[in-house]
Amino acid sequence: MAKKNILIVEDEYLIALDLKVTLIKLGFTVSAIVTSGEEAIKHAEIEIPDLILMDINLETEMDGIDAATEIYSKFRIPIIFVTAYSDSKLIDRAKKAGSFGYMLKPYNQEELYAMIEMVLDKARVEKELEINRRKLEEEIVSKDKFFSIISHDLKNPLSVIISTVDFLDAEYDDFSDKERKELINLIKNGAKNTYELLESLLNWSRARLGSFQYNPKKTDMFDVLLKVLQLFKESASLKKIEIENNLKMDLFVSGDENMLELIMRNLISNAIKFSPNGGKVIINAKINNNEIVVSISDFGIGISEADQQKLFKIGVHHTSVGTNNESGTGLGLLLCKELVEKHNGKIWVESKLGKGSKFMFSLPNSHSI
Repeated sequence: MAKKNILIVEDEYLIALDLKVTLIKLGFTVSAIVTSGEEAIKHAEIEIPDLILMDINLETEMDGIDAATEIYSKFRIPIIFVTAYSDSKLIDRAKKAGSFGYMLKPYNQEELYAMIEMVLDKARVEKELEINRRKLEEEIVSKDKFFSIISHDLKNPLSVIISTVDFLDAEYDDFSDKERKELINLIKNGAKNTYELLESLLNWSRARLGSFQYNPKKTDMFDVLLKVLQLFKESASLKKIEIENNLKMDLFVSGDENMLELIMRNLISNAIKFSPNGGKVIINAKINNNEIVVSISDFGIGISEADQQKLFKIGVHHTSVGTNNESGTGLGLLLCKELVEKHNGKIWVESKLGKGSKFMFSLPNSHSI
């Protein structure tokens, strides 16, 4: 473990030098000795020490408490005040400055060491709590945005279904059979899109809440892919898309078969959706040390660099329309991210507008079980 770095703020040279020697004996490092509050602020900004030992009564324009107040508010560095005085008003000012401790001169090594260790531990805990608090706040905001997006994406197809049904019901006798069939197809497609969105939302929420049963075992990705490709025979055929499967048999990974099928289904579905009629989708895999990297490539519309930054992020609205006006919400990619990370893997994309996209994800090799 790296030695903790301490800044000494003390305007009496001999006291500062003695304190430096003591700290080094106790196993700490001293980043510097400074004699004024202004110098302490500058040094704290540049070096970011782990802790500051601050003399309160500095013979400068800015005393130790004023300097500490500014340092703590800006950099959240823990501070121990040292002084020869125990005035109650001084102690109250020190508390408000963000002090983590207060010691009277002279002090012995054992007291100094105990105080520093307690303050460093308290600062570590507070830092972890602050990080967790910020993460929680960000997640709450992201989830609020996410569910706002989902409600919008659910409302649109449902509105189309309702208005089309009302229109068909009111004007049924005035339509020809062909017109009725067109309206029924609108209802059918709207219902299908709504169902797919709800299914993706359910799967994603199950993955987030941990209610997905995760049962990793030695699984052949070749067999998983064959199952998935059977599901896309019709949709690929309708767009005359060729799917090139370059996976070899006995490509074993450590994974949950149901989750792996969901990952492949979402990525292949997107590749078909954003490929032009008569296009091609290529599926590859390579062994890279203790992992296998699977890639699904298309040569369709591609994704801009700005939109690539929005992928895999909850609370960021990124939807695209397929080459045959197929709808999408981006929820499938969020699900893929959750499931890949469940396997201790990663997922990423390489893409250029008009050139196509390559989605890749890594999985642990079977021998890492």
